Formats: sequence, structure tokens, C-alpha cells
Amino acid sequence: MASLPRILFVRHGETDWNAEGRLQGQKDTPLNALGRVQAKEAGRRLGTLASNIDALPWIVSPLSRTRETAEIARKALNLDPTAFELEERAKELTFGRWEGYTWKELRKQDANVEKRRAADKWAFVPPEGESYAMLANRLKPWIETITVESV
Repeated sequence: MASLPRILFVRHGETDWNAEGRLQGQKDTPLNALGRVQAKEAGRRLGTLASNIDALPWIVSPLSRTRETAEIARKALNLDPTAFELEERAKELTFGRWEGYTWKELRKQDANVEKRRAADKWAFVPPEGESYAMLANRLKPWIETITVESV
């Protein structure tokens, strides 16, 4: 049986939209001050998880908040801040027309929106967005290319 690669996932630091409870999805919102602190801490923690952190590939969504998180984390590890690969398929789930709204604002537009989503969260598709199932299908071909030899 082939060895499975060890993959470390790091979520981007906080943005103002995160702090406000806005659905962010693929909108390109920047990190805020707390997000930059979180990115530095993520770098420190990554350094404790892998002894060869400098040799591991870093694959990053092209969104500015994820790139900046990676740059700050790598700098905290004394690594070249820009030595990572961008991967379009690694973008977050898109909430489509819901991006930028809070759940409270969406409930004002449609009182049953959360109930419909909760009924089948995996398959629910926001207007012009994608479901978690669609996200998994988008990520699967890319994830399948990752091998022990590539990490």
C-alpha cells in the first residue's frame, strides 16, 4: 500500500468581513491587523509540526488574504515569503450572490433561507454559488495529484 502524504491545511487570518460575520467566499478581502497576527502565529506553529518545513511545498489560493497569510507565516519561519505556488482550485467555496451579506441580512430577504440550507447543507447551492459537494468535486482532481514524492 502506498504511503499517503501528510497535508497541513492553514486557514487565512481574519478579515474585517470575518469579524463582521459576512459571507466572504471568493471575494478578495484583505487581512486585518488581527489576521496578520494570526498568520504570524500560524507560521510559528507550523514550525513545530514539521522539522523540514523549509523543504515542503506551499500551495496557496490566489486570493490576497491567503497569499498574505502565507507570506507572513513563511517570514515568521525565516523562509522566502514569496516561495509558494498559487493554485486556483484551492479557492474557498463561493457563496455567489450571498457574498458580502451576513446571515441576519439574508434572513431579512428570505426568512427560511437557513432552514433550507440546514435541510441538506452538503448539497445546498446558494444563488450563483456552489455547494460543499461541488467544492469537493472541484478540489478532488487537484488533491489526487498530491503524492508523497511531491511533498
